[in-house]
Amino acid sequence: MNTKDRIIQAAIEVFSADYSATTEKVANKADVSRRTLLRYFKNKKLLVLEVAHSIMSNYYSKVKAAHAQSEDSLVRLELMFYGSIDCGNQLNFLRALIEQNEIEDDDSIFDDFGDLFTIFSELFSDLKERGLLSPHVTIGWAEYAFHGMSEGAVMALKYGAVAERDLYKMAWKSYWNSIKKH
Repeated sequence: MNTKDRIIQAAIEVFSADYSATTEKVANKADVSRRTLLRYFKNKKLLVLEVAHSIMSNYYSKVKAAHAQSEDSLVRLELMFYGSIDCGNQLNFLRALIEQNEIEDDDSIFDDFGDLFTIFSELFSDLKERGLLSPHVTIGWAEYAFHGMSEGAVMALKYGAVAERDLYKMAWKSYWNSIKKH
């Protein structure tokens, strides 16, 4: 891993635990000097912006890779769901940054969001056409439920409400049962 990536990973870990932490703490975690960190990122705001880009890029990559693993829409959706859980802590941190207005004036973080929306829309449309999705569930609802359930799974694991070995299947079954045709 190169220096810039080490700094970004360290920032994700440090700021996820304590957003008020200093860039010096990030530099220590990345095993670089503060001066080196500042060569890559002039200030904390720019570092946080790069962290946001990194989190979203990782999420998009996981979801797209999961999507590419199968031709079947249901299998794709399940694998994408697992990828979303894998990114959960980072996505929760990013959501908190956005809600606290720590990231502003940079919509480029969400450049790939349109592609993801298209992927989700196509999957849900196919599942509806195959009669697998409840006729009462809209595509928008299914997508929001997807993100909400994966976030809930991450929080359940974090607070000990579910064993890690059971997490993925329990979360998937809960999600799928909430949107499938009964």
